Amino acid sequence: MLRLSDKNKRWIWLLLFMLPFLLFAVSLVDSFLSTSARKTQSTLCSIRFLVDDCGARSLMKTMKEEPLDINILLDLVSAPARRFGFTREQFSSLKFDGWGEPFHIDYATNIAENSKMIDEFRDSYPFAIWSCGPNRIDERCLGDDIPWSVEPLWNKLYK
Repeated sequence: MLRLSDKNKRWIWLLLFMLPFLLFAVSLVDSFLSTSARKTQSTLCSIRFLVDDCGARSLMKTMKEEPLDINILLDLVSAPARRFGFTREQFSSLKFDGWGEPFHIDYATNIAENSKMIDEFRDSYPFAIWSCGPNRIDERCLGDDIPWSVEPLWNKLYK
């Protein structure tokens, strides 16, 4: 049988006691590291939240006379943004993805994604918003482009 000195026993107990705290600290650090992709997804969630508050279809009726442009869309959702406490800097940062490139917007039927995604978009949103992703080449929601999600983020988290 293995015999441990009191000093070694203390070290083992200390390690066992500290291990959960160390794991928790590592997970916190990881969750607070902001990669460009995470920042982009977070920004798309914020835009989606504001669009949902205004109603996507009513926004499209207002935008019908204008070409689809992320600046016009953000102008239309500026009132809810103020109501929800977005600062001027936070609101103006919604125009750009994590790589500093402007977001793209187009009718959902014009994007180059699979038909399942187009059907989901058509049922919920008449338009799609996306980032060109790390390569900064607009691939119309293909390749490494990051489109906004049709499904609310909280639904994905609890599946």
